[in-house]
Amino acid sequence: MIKHHQGKQTTSSDSAKTGLVQFRADETLMADLSQVAERLHLPVGVLARLWVSERLQKELSFDISAIESWLQHRYRAIDKFIARDFCPGPIQIIHLVPFQRSLDIEPDRVSHFIRMLPPVERVDEFEARINFEGYQTVKQFKSKDKIDGTVQVFRTGQIESVRVLKSDDKDIIFADYLDDDLIRAVWSYACVLEALKIKPPIALCVGFKNMQGYRLKSRRFEAPSADINVNELQIEAITIKDWSEVITIENAARTVKKILDRVANSAGLPRSMSYSASGQWLGPPDSSAPYVQRARMTARTDVLELLGTNTSVQRNDLIMQDGADKFIVGKVRLPSLEPTAGTKFRCLVNVDEMSQGAEERLNQRHRLSMPTTFTVGDFTFTGTISRITYAPRGGPTEKTLRISPEQTMMFVVEPI
Repeated sequence: MIKHHQGKQTTSSDSAKTGLVQFRADETLMADLSQVAERLHLPVGVLARLWVSERLQKELSFDISAIESWLQHRYRAIDKFIARDFCPGPIQIIHLVPFQRSLDIEPDRVSHFIRMLPPVERVDEFEARINFEGYQTVKQFKSKDKIDGTVQVFRTGQIESVRVLKSDDKDIIFADYLDDDLIRAVWSYACVLEALKIKPPIALCVGFKNMQGYRLKSRRFEAPSADINVNELQIEAITIKDWSEVITIENAARTVKKILDRVANSAGLPRSMSYSASGQWLGPPDSSAPYVQRARMTARTDVLELLGTNTSVQRNDLIMQDGADKFIVGKVRLPSLEPTAGTKFRCLVNVDEMSQGAEERLNQRHRLSMPTTFTVGDFTFTGTISRITYAPRGGPTEKTLRISPEQTMMFVVEPI
């Protein structure tokens, strides 16, 4: 039996220590320990610590070896599907790999976090489906016959992202977007793993392919960089020891700085220009700032989106209670994150899926600012309806996933 105590100890010799591990041993074990300790001329406590340390190192070594073996297997698979399925251009590869073993993630659970798994940043329209290996999102632009990005969440807990980097016909990669998109991706994927109750440590591995000859360009320096001098970059993995290191945009930026510096170094730059000389993150590029801010609000559960316009995924009835009456005001996906007492709910539904009288009652309660209770699945929330907007036939002006051609309504429920 092992006990772990946090805090300083009372003995003078241990007063500077921050933790203490104690274990109980029966008489036989103590006799064996004492015999070996005497032969090695070591105190029993020192011998026990050495053995625990040695065993721990073996366990960690096994985990790292298993992760490295898994990554090698995935890179061989990635080489094949890049050549077959991807648009030409420089490629970025991100892996988040849990050290935790024997995970078995149900793909349907992952579908609740679809908005946090974009295969390409700054787009909201993409395909998503359960597949043999778990859950996958894919982005293929209508003007192209091959894909630009994919994210695979494996049943065993790993997340893999492969995407084409934004570049122009002069072989210029836009460094501002490269940096911001990598920070955004690591943050959002980490939020998914945390929401799935997967525990750190997590290995964060980032690599690049087809990079040789490309140059970096940024609004933060005048001329493009030198040519990138290697075709493949496999950057040393970072171990995420606690979710606090990555579940805010700012902390994710600090965590991946070394990775972005190495990319900049390959193009002859002293560091990533998304950071000051003292290492301070300078924030997202202007054009992506609203997107990052919106995403960060969702991550902190200040806003939850209940979306119902993607009819290809499983949805539940969103029920409004009006006295003794109940009305279906649409079909939506279940909430992906836990709300707080101050959470605002943004609901996007298809009008044609409302039950009879629901639209009229919803507008009435909005006009009168009446407290209203809504239920979806086992989840209930109460608030006042602060805003209702309609979108014409063809879909709303705000982008959502695979818009229904029917008229849609967006309404916001403010906490009381």
